[in-house]
Amino acid sequence: MDSIALHQPWLAKLKALIALGKVKLSAMVVFSGFVGAFVLLPIGYPLVNLVIFVFCSMAITMAANAFNQIIERDIDGLMHRTRNRPLPLGQCQPWEAYIFVGLLATIGGLGLYFFFNALAAFISLLSLLLYALVYTPLKRVSSLAVLVGAIPGALPPLIGAIAITGELHPIGILLFMIQFFWQFPHFWAIAWVSFDDYKRADIMLLPNASGRTRISAMHIVLYTLVLIPLPVFAYSTGLLPMPLTLGLVVLGAFYTLFALILFMKPNTVNAKKLMFASFIYLPIGLALFILNVVL
Repeated sequence: MDSIALHQPWLAKLKALIALGKVKLSAMVVFSGFVGAFVLLPIGYPLVNLVIFVFCSMAITMAANAFNQIIERDIDGLMHRTRNRPLPLGQCQPWEAYIFVGLLATIGGLGLYFFFNALAAFISLLSLLLYALVYTPLKRVSSLAVLVGAIPGALPPLIGAIAITGELHPIGILLFMIQFFWQFPHFWAIAWVSFDDYKRADIMLLPNASGRTRISAMHIVLYTLVLIPLPVFAYSTGLLPMPLTLGLVVLGAFYTLFALILFMKPNTVNAKKLMFASFIYLPIGLALFILNVVL
């Protein structure tokens, strides 16, 4: 596609706009929404509707990511990890990106509204705005941005549950809680690894002003610990079966182990290990919910 794009400017422009949406990251977010919908599908539910849900969710998620990059285009150019994004490189203009965001958000929002329900569409668009207009600018003001950002980051599985059931289903709420608490160690591990890069843009995301210290690591441990009793509580209410509960508890203990390693030896190497542990926890945890349905 790169060689073709060189001879067709419109194709290069389209590629740059799609890159704004962070397709790979969006796919993981959409997968969590898919899980929230899939585990609550009634017998005989038309699978084409599930495909439509995935498409609409992908559109809104990519719109949120692109909107985020429009707002952060100036500071993205300051950091090594983001300076090669399309807007800092001038591969597309902000006005083009705004149109792209508007189209994606409109398609996704209307799709959820007409094919599913108004509540799913409303929360999806609210999530987009919360992520782009509150979390994004707050990153340069306070580490509380992680708390704010964790809300839209955890909403996709709840939105999936709402799309199918039309209500705030307990399973959707549980998935929201798991993804909500998962995000804190995940983002703090990234903030630890990329501390110097974030500092160039005057962004402080670690939970304590001391920075990369044992105090920050202690906060990380506390949030991973929540993921151990959370499924146990859900089991006690009859929401989860024993095999799924045990699987989630083991995953929570695995995640906590790497947080404890960081606490014992607070350094970038161990923060990177925690970051990769977070990449393992969420997809496997979501897969366990699917296996609980199909097996």
